[in-house]
Amino acid sequence: MDRKFDLPSALEKRWQNSFGNFAEVEDHLPDATPDLLRDFALRVVPALEPSDRKLKRQNISDQKLLLQRQFVNRSELLMLHALCISYLRRTTQLEAKARQIFRMMWELETDFLLQNLTGRWIVSALQTFRDHGETEGERMAGAAGFLYGNLIKIYETERNTMREKPAEKMSPEIFKNKAIPDLFGFIPGDDILININAFVYGAAKQGGIASSPLLRLLEIVHQSNAIFSRIDSLVSLEQFAAHPAFTRSFEGRMD
Repeated sequence: MDRKFDLPSALEKRWQNSFGNFAEVEDHLPDATPDLLRDFALRVVPALEPSDRKLKRQNISDQKLLLQRQFVNRSELLMLHALCISYLRRTTQLEAKARQIFRMMWELETDFLLQNLTGRWIVSALQTFRDHGETEGERMAGAAGFLYGNLIKIYETERNTMREKPAEKMSPEIFKNKAIPDLFGFIPGDDILININAFVYGAAKQGGIASSPLLRLLEIVHQSNAIFSRIDSLVSLEQFAAHPAFTRSFEGRMD
């Protein structure tokens, strides 16, 4: 590639290494078996003794304590899932062990994870499949879910903190993209949103064991009052109801 692109060098550094390479780290992972995973699912994470010591996420032992605080009184299996992800964010001598346990959980305890993981940890699991999937389908499903979930999170955060509530009556002109010249915009009712969701759904259908968390993420988004449902609701406004083929983000065209 001959052309030079005007992009910050920090992107290259971040792409190559997020948390860093660790030659040796403490092993807080069990030698997991199917029976042990079931035991973990039934036990709850105990509370920690209060401490003023500042914990650093980069240190895996501190990260374990931070996770224990987060998952207190919840299933130990959920904490173990998060701990495996934490190991797999780093390059360590325990990568193979953490990957084996992570995959075992998604193969044997799928229903439990889907019922109990929050959307945040579903997206984190998908990012882990992107980085450590064994097949192209798993990695594709992971990448799709990582981008899909995080971009929605970013958009909703920006909307909630920076924008006023939109007026009941609005012009289609406001949907034209002004932030990035010539990237255009879209008119509510166009099929962009269902095309995005269908793309993610297709990645899930070919995602192997990564399919379940990605389908669960789609389900969470479908059932939420987020960007997709809010755009769909604009069909109630006269100027958008006149769209010749208004297409909703999950249900498709309105006949």
